[in-house]
Amino acid sequence: MCFVTALIINRVPGIYILVFGSLSISLSSLLFAIPIPTTTTYWAYGFPAMVLSVCGVDTLYPTLTLFVAKSLPHEDQSLGGALINTVGQVGRSIGLAIATAIQTAITARELGVGVNEVGGDGHVLRPGDPALMAGLRSASYFNFSLAIAAFTVAVVFFRGVGRIGGS
Repeated sequence: MCFVTALIINRVPGIYILVFGSLSISLSSLLFAIPIPTTTTYWAYGFPAMVLSVCGVDTLYPTLTLFVAKSLPHEDQSLGGALINTVGQVGRSIGLAIATAIQTAITARELGVGVNEVGGDGHVLRPGDPALMAGLRSASYFNFSLAIAAFTVAVVFFRGVGRIGGS
């Protein structure tokens, strides 16, 4: 997908690429969040969700990186690239920590135990366990809400972005 993004980034307005990427990630998170029957094949929900996730990341990241580089003076472009990388790493770390906390709290609530007891000796969770699935769905809904927030930011603040990388 990065190859496709490289081909279109200077031909398509950046807002369209950002909207496509954030909607792809939103749909991916939603596909993981909805209750999927355990008898369903991976190809019905999991594979499309993974493809959408990759499409989203592979369009958002290069577009935002180039936008930051083009928006700054030549002498500050490397600083801008470092800043976008740092924000991405910190954001992923914080998002993962919050999603894990949500998953653990919901799983504990479903099991009727304390958060510290989830996954302990007395509460080993197996794949397909309803409490585990409820926790994972809740974390995916959190991811969905973050993706919708990213979509909103793209639409509101990047509305005037033209073609990125073009002359």
